[in-house]
Amino acid sequence: MKIRSFIAVNLPEEIKEEIKKIIDILGQSGNGVKWVEPRNLHLTLHFLGWLEEEKIEDVKKILSEATKGLDPCFMKIEVLDCFPTKTSPRVIFLECLEESNLVKNLREKIGERLEKIGIEIDERPFRLHLTLGRVKSGGFRLPQITIRQDLSFEVSGIDLMRSELTREGPIYTVTQSFPFINF
Repeated sequence: MKIRSFIAVNLPEEIKEEIKKIIDILGQSGNGVKWVEPRNLHLTLHFLGWLEEEKIEDVKKILSEATKGLDPCFMKIEVLDCFPTKTSPRVIFLECLEESNLVKNLREKIGERLEKIGIEIDERPFRLHLTLGRVKSGGFRLPQITIRQDLSFEVSGIDLMRSELTREGPIYTVTQSFPFINF
């Protein structure tokens, strides 16, 4: 059986609540956007696609090894932005910044190991971001809103996630958590 999977940093509930307030404000700016449910907010490190169960076991080994010797770090939610451009938005997101580059380096290390076991990874330039919505039809203009300056959270591990697609939207569940272990 194949399972649709990805690797993510999940957010604390209090951060999801703050981001929900931002989504609510943005939702007043026009129609044509499919907003992410707050319960589904996460920072994707790698989308893995449909994997056989034995390949998922290989991924678990990679994640277990990659998270050893790491200390927690802090991520700051900084800027509201769009892909590809603000004048022609397709994806609305919050950019995240980290002082240590731990998460970016971890993502790169995991990506190299995933490729060695035959999992194709996204080669586009990576930006730490939280997707808020996807523009389905034209006419959305990104409003000027202020992001709280103290909106930050601790990253103390990563999760292997399962994604089930339903008519009501995706359902994400944690397959296994991999806390940073520094010993």
